[in-house]
Amino acid sequence: MMQNISLWALLNPIKSRTILVFANLALLFISIWMGIHFFSHDIYLPKYLINAGIVLFFTAWMLYPVRRSRYRFWKFNYARQKTLDFVIVCSGMLMIMTASNRDAHAAYREVSSQANAVPVMLLSKERMASEMPDKGEKMSWRKFKKSMRGQYQAYVKAKKSGSNSENTVAVVFLY
Repeated sequence: MMQNISLWALLNPIKSRTILVFANLALLFISIWMGIHFFSHDIYLPKYLINAGIVLFFTAWMLYPVRRSRYRFWKFNYARQKTLDFVIVCSGMLMIMTASNRDAHAAYREVSSQANAVPVMLLSKERMASEMPDKGEKMSWRKFKKSMRGQYQAYVKAKKSGSNSENTVAVVFLY
């Protein structure tokens, strides 16, 4: 089966190279996504996995068969070549996945250490209920702006009067 695919690739070089380019790009994005996905699920890949990927890559590169080799160790063998191709792809994905996981972890630590306070707005429960749209109703941009302006004015009014009753709700604005 694999030899038939290799023969087709030999006879159709432009198509096969295009497929290889898109397959490599897909593997790149999948590796990056997996690293970030693992990070989002609190799975942190250790740093030594990059070193393991490098060792695997160079081992496969050194053992890769050579056509017309005089030495028996490097003589061409189709099955060994495809196995080592698979090892090279897996080691590359492992290195990219670990690097993207570590970069996401570093970015998260940097952002969380510099986090700022978020403004909080206090509104009455009645006002909040009156300005919220029904679940089936979509709010237009104008209504949304008007609602936000009204909530801000209520916040300013509550802040000036020092209202601290139990009948207030905190609305958080993220910017």
